[in-house]
Amino acid sequence: MGRDDELAALRRFLGRPPGLPAAVVVQGEPGSGKTTVFEAGVRLALGAGFRILAARPAEAERDLSFAGLRDMLDQSFEELAAELPAPQLRALGVALLREELPPGERLEVGAVATGLVTALRGLARSGPVLVGVDDAQWLDPASTAAVRFALRRLEGSPLALLLVERTGRTDRPPALLERTLPEERVVRLPLGPLSVGALSVVLRGRLGLSLTRPVLRRLHATSGGNPFFALEIGRALAARGASGEPGEPLPVPDSLHDLVRERIGLLSPRARDLLATVAALSEPTVEALRALHPDLPVDEALEEAEGKEVLAVRDGEVRFTHPILAASVYEGLAPGVRRRLHARLARVAADPEEHARHLALAAAAPHAGVAAVLDEAALRAFTRGAPATAAELARRARDLTPSGDAAPRLRRTLEAGRFSFEAGDTARACALLEEVLAAPCPADVAADARNQLARIATFTGDLRAAAALYRATLADPGVGAAFRAEAGDGLAWALVQLREDLDEAIRRARSAARTARSLGATDHCAEAMSAQAAARLLLGGGPGAWRTIEEAVRLARPLDALHEPRVVRHPLFSHAVMSSWADRPGASVEMFAALLHRCVERGDEGSMSRVLLGLSCGHLLLGDPEAAARYAEEGHLVAEQTGQAPQFGLLLFCRALVQAHLGALEEAMEAAGRDLALAIERGADVAEMVNRRALGFACLTAGDADAAHRSLGPLVERTRRAGVVEPGAVRFIPDDVEALISLGRLEEAARALDRFEEACRRTRRASGLAAAARCRGLQHAASGDLEAALAALERALRYHARVPIPFERARTLLALGVVQRRARRTGAARASLEEARRIFEAVGAAPWARRAEREARRTGGRTAAAGLTTTEHRVAELVAEGRSNAEVAAALFVTVKTVEAHLSRIYAKLGVRSRTELAHRVLADASGSQPRTSGASGSET
Repeated sequence: MGRDDELAALRRFLGRPPGLPAAVVVQGEPGSGKTTVFEAGVRLALGAGFRILAARPAEAERDLSFAGLRDMLDQSFEELAAELPAPQLRALGVALLREELPPGERLEVGAVATGLVTALRGLARSGPVLVGVDDAQWLDPASTAAVRFALRRLEGSPLALLLVERTGRTDRPPALLERTLPEERVVRLPLGPLSVGALSVVLRGRLGLSLTRPVLRRLHATSGGNPFFALEIGRALAARGASGEPGEPLPVPDSLHDLVRERIGLLSPRARDLLATVAALSEPTVEALRALHPDLPVDEALEEAEGKEVLAVRDGEVRFTHPILAASVYEGLAPGVRRRLHARLARVAADPEEHARHLALAAAAPHAGVAAVLDEAALRAFTRGAPATAAELARRARDLTPSGDAAPRLRRTLEAGRFSFEAGDTARACALLEEVLAAPCPADVAADARNQLARIATFTGDLRAAAALYRATLADPGVGAAFRAEAGDGLAWALVQLREDLDEAIRRARSAARTARSLGATDHCAEAMSAQAAARLLLGGGPGAWRTIEEAVRLARPLDALHEPRVVRHPLFSHAVMSSWADRPGASVEMFAALLHRCVERGDEGSMSRVLLGLSCGHLLLGDPEAAARYAEEGHLVAEQTGQAPQFGLLLFCRALVQAHLGALEEAMEAAGRDLALAIERGADVAEMVNRRALGFACLTAGDADAAHRSLGPLVERTRRAGVVEPGAVRFIPDDVEALISLGRLEEAARALDRFEEACRRTRRASGLAAAARCRGLQHAASGDLEAALAALERALRYHARVPIPFERARTLLALGVVQRRARRTGAARASLEEARRIFEAVGAAPWARRAEREARRTGGRTAAAGLTTTEHRVAELVAEGRSNAEVAAALFVTVKTVEAHLSRIYAKLGVRSRTELAHRVLADASGSQPRTSGASGSET
C-alpha cells in the first residue's frame, strides 16, 4: 500500500533490466516496509517467469558461514545435483550442510563458488533467475563472496538481483555488488515515508482502526510516515481508548519506548535536559535553547546529541532525527513537569498562536484570561488557513472558560464546531453544535448552529435533514437577514442535489443573493447565484444560467484570496460542474485541478473529496480511466477519513463506473448493487441515484439489458418528474434507451428517446445529440430500416466530432459497424469496427473492445493486423520468420512464458492453430492478398 511508484519500477526492471546481470537495491529505515516490498518484488518476478533463489538472513546469522547460500539453494539442490561435477557437488553439499567433511579435510571454498556459477548457469538455461536477499547487510561473508564470484563470471546470463538493505549504515554499495556490476546496471529504490492516505488504509486493514483526518495527520507526523511505528502507535491508541486529541501526547507503546530509551540512554544528563524543551517547542532553534537554558552549555550538549543521532541541527534549527523520539520524550514527562515547562515557554513565545498553545497546556484550571487569548489565537489561525489548529485552540478556549461565563462559552462552542467541521472532524463538529442548540440561546446563535448542522448534513448525505434545518431557520421570525440568506442558499443547493422542486430552488437562491448583496456580503451573494445558475441549467435555461455563473465568478474574490478555506462554496466549483454537463470536460478538469490545488494549500479536506470526484468524472469523460480511478480512490480515502458519507458513496459509485469501463464487471456490479441497497435502506437519495447509474451501465456492458433497465428506469422517471432538461446531467438516459431496444420494447424506447432528443435540440448539446442519434439508429435497425439506421449513425458521428468524449464516439462506431455489416457493406463495417476497437483499447474499455473485435471477425475477410496489439503483431512477425519462442523472448527482452501467452492470444484472435497457419496469415497481410488455409493442425504454443 502506498508503494505504487516502487512497484512500477520493479516491473520495469524485471521486464527489461539494464543489461545482464543487473540488480535493484531497495533501501529504507527499519519499519519502512522493506520486507513487504521485497516479497512483492518476488511475486512480480514469479509472475514474469523468473526462477527465485531467496535468502532472508538475520543479524544472528551474520557469522554462520554459507547460511545465505543454504537459503538460496537448499530447495533446488536435488535438481542441480545431476549437472554439477563431482568436486563442485561435494563442496556445495558440505556448504549446505548436506554432507560432512572427513576429519582433517578442509572445504574447498573455490569449489563452492564455482559450483554456484555452474548451478546458476544451469538454472538460467530454462529461464531468467532472480537472486533475492532481504536485509542484505546481514548476509554472511562466505555467501557474499560466493555470489560476488558468480556475478563476475555470468556476464550475459539472464540473472537479476533484488537486494534490500537498511539506510544510514554506509554510503558504499551493498557488499554483494562491490566491484561486480557497473553502476548503470544498478537501480536504487529508496523507500520514503508512506502518505497519510496509505497509512490510513494500513491502519484500517491491519487494526480495523479508522481515525479522523486531524488525528491521522498527527499520527503520520509522529511516526514520520513509517508504517511499523504508525501501527504500533495505532495499537496503543486502540488499547488505551485514547482519542488522539490535539494537545494530548500520542501514546508511544513500550516496544518503541525501549528503542527510544536505548538511544537516549547514551546521552549525558546535560544533553538529556535539552530534549524535553526541544520536544515541547513547535519550532526549536539554537537561539531559543540558549535563552531558555542560560546555565547549560547548550552548544556542547547539542553536539553530543547530534553525534548520537538523536538531534539534528541545520541553519540554527533543531530537530529530532525521527519524530518518534520527540513523541516518546514528551509523553514521558510527568503532568506537573509538562505544565511548568509550557508556562516557561509561554513567557518567551513571540508568535501569538504559539504563546496561546503553551498557555493552554500550562493551565491546570479554567481561566478567563487564558481563554480569551486562546479565542483570539483560534480566529487568527482560521483566517490564515489552518482550521485544524483553529479547532484545537477554540476547543481549549471553551474548556478553559469559567462555568459562570455562559455567553462566551456558548460562542466558543459554536466556533469550535465550525472550525472542527472545516478541519474535517465532522463527528466532533456535530456534537459541539448540538450542544449549542440544547442550551438556551438567542435566535441568531441557534440559527447559526442550525445552518452549520444543515451544511454538515449536506456533506454527510442527509439532504432531507439539511433541508428541514434550513426551513426551520427561515421559519423563525427572530432570525437576522444574514442567517436567513445563508439558509435560503443552503436550501436551494439541497433541492438542486435532490433534483426536486428546482423552481423553488431558483426562487430561494435569487432571494438569498438579493439579501446578501444588500448586506455587502459579496461572497455569500456569489454562492447563492451559483445555486441559481445550476438549477437554471438543469431546467434548460442555458444562456441565463451561464450569465449568472459567470457573474458569480467575477463577483467572488479569487481563489487565492479566500478568507475561509471552504473551497466548494466558491462559484468556480459550480462552474466546473456545469462545464462537465455542457460538453466542456477539458475546461472542467482544469477548474477542478485549480480547486484541488487550493484545497491542498488551505488544508480544506472537507472540500477535497468533492473536488476529487469532479476530477475523476472529468477524466473518465476525457478517456483516461486510470486517472479517473486514481482520483476516485484518493477521494474515497479522504471522504472516509473526514466522515463525509455522501462523498464516500459518490466516490464508490465513480469507482464502480471506472471498473465497469475497464472490464471488472463482477466487482462493479457487486459494489454498485450493494451500495444501491444501502442507499435505499437509508433513504440516501443522491447515493441511490448515482449507484443506479453505475449499476445500470455495468449491466449494460455485461450484456444484461433487463437488469440495466431495472436499475436505470426509476432514475429516468425521477429526473423526468423533476423537469431536468440538461442532457449532460442525465447521460444515463441513452443507456436505458439502448437497454429497452435490446429487450424489444421499442415503443417505450421511442417515448424516452423522443423526450431526450427534444431536450438535446433545445439545449444544442452535441454529446446528447450524438447519443440520441445513436439510439435512433439502433431503433431503426431493430425495426429493420437499415438505411435510416445508417443515416442516423452517420449523423451521430458528425455530432461526436464537436466534443472530445472518445468512449461515446467508439460506441457509435461499434453500432455503425454492426449495421454496416447487416447492410452487407463489409469493408466499411470492418473499418468502423476496427476504429471502435482501437478507441476502446486506448481508453481501457476492455469489454467493449472485445465486443468490437467479435463483430469485426463476423465480417469475414482479412482481419489479422486489425485484431492484434503492437506487441502481438511483433511476436507474430518474429514467429513467421521461423524463430523459436526462446529466440523471440530474447529479441523482445521478455520471458518465454510471456511469448507463449502472447501466442495463445494471437491464435485465438486470428482463428489459427499452428505456427504454419500463422506464418501464412502474416505473409498474406503483408502482401495484401487473402490468407490461405494450410490445413495444418495442432496447437503450437
